[in-house]
Amino acid sequence: MKIRHVLVGLVAVGALSVVGVVPALAGGPKVPTGCSFNQGVLTCVSSTSTQNTIGPLSTKQVPMSTTFDGFTGVQICDTAFGAAPYDFIAMLNVSLVEAVMTTTTTEAHGLHGSVFDTSTSTSTSLVSVSAIYPDRLICGLLS
Repeated sequence: MKIRHVLVGLVAVGALSVVGVVPALAGGPKVPTGCSFNQGVLTCVSSTSTQNTIGPLSTKQVPMSTTFDGFTGVQICDTAFGAAPYDFIAMLNVSLVEAVMTTTTTEAHGLHGSVFDTSTSTSTSLVSVSAIYPDRLICGLLS
């Protein structure tokens, strides 16, 4: 049984005013998993992750700033060999695996109210680089 205490104050002759409602029992209604409830707004966040294979990719010697399906030569070489100062990349039949994280945030009025805002963001990261033959990915210096 939920009991609410109501504080009442006299505003004018013959008029009553409700000053506040205080829940008698701690905890209140259960908030769904992945959500938070603050100041009358239910905020729910959900994320999904997928992996995609890109390639095979091939190129002759090009600058590290060159992009391949959204990833620079720097990102590809750093993922394959670790961070180092490289000047160029060359590759033959190289495949990339990317992770795509999609996060959706929804806000609603109250625990069971209507949705008033939804936003989605996506981030992509390079997970791995592979080549059929190990010597087909070259990250080098022009000295």
